[in-house]
Amino acid sequence: MLAVASFFFPVLAPFALAAAGLTAGLSWLLAASGEISWVDFGLDVLALATFGVGAIAGSLVRSATQALRMTRIGTLASRGHSIAESSRRVSLSFKGVLNQTTRPGTMIPKVTWNGSFSRPKISGWGVEVLKSKGVDNAQFLRLIAGSKAGASSADNLASLTGQVSIEVAKISGTVNTVGHQLNNAFESYLPKVDAALEALDSGVNGLFGTEFSTGDWLDSSYDWYQDFKHEHATWKVGG
Repeated sequence: MLAVASFFFPVLAPFALAAAGLTAGLSWLLAASGEISWVDFGLDVLALATFGVGAIAGSLVRSATQALRMTRIGTLASRGHSIAESSRRVSLSFKGVLNQTTRPGTMIPKVTWNGSFSRPKISGWGVEVLKSKGVDNAQFLRLIAGSKAGASSADNLASLTGQVSIEVAKISGTVNTVGHQLNNAFESYLPKVDAALEALDSGVNGLFGTEFSTGDWLDSSYDWYQDFKHEHATWKVGG
C-alpha cells in the first residue's frame, strides 16, 4: 500500500523503503530460526532491492527534469533571449503541459441526478502515474512529449537519462511482482484450482461412470514446490 501510495505522493517513498527494509530484516530472523523458508526471505529481499532501485531511478528522473529545464533555457538564451525571458517561457511551457490534467492522484467523483456521488474513478492522470510508476516519471514523460519552448537536439541527453530511468523503475517493479505472484500461484492458487478440478472430475465420473482426472499435473507441481520450499529451502542457521 505504501509503495502504490508513493507513486502519487513521493514523500511516502522513504517510508515504503523503510517498511520493505524492516520486513526483510524480520524475514531474515524468521528464516534463520527455521520458521519460514529462505524462499520467502528471498522474496522480501527482492522487494527491498526493487524499491531501492525505484528510489534511485526516481532521483535520476528528477535530475533529468531539472537538466531539461536548464537546457531549454540555455537554448532560448543562445537564440538571443535574455535569461529571465528564457526562464519565464520555459516555466510557462512546463506549467501549461502539466496543468492539462487534474492534480496527481485526484479522485473524481461523479454526481448523479439525485445528488448522490457515484463510485469515484481515477483520473487519466492517475492512470499515467500508475503506468509510469510515479508522479515525477509521469510529469517527465509529459514534458518530453508536450513542452516545445526551447526544444532542440540538446535535450537528447536529459531525455535519454529520464526515459531509461523510468524503464528501469518499471522493470524492477515487474520483477518484484512476478516473483511474488509465482510464489502465490504455487502457495495459494494451485490448491484452489486443483480443488475445483477435483470437484469437476467427481461430477463427470459420477455422471458417466468413468475414472477421469484433470488435476494430476497440478498435484505434482504443488507437491514439488512444497517439497522444494519447505524441505530443501527451510533450515535453521547453526542447526
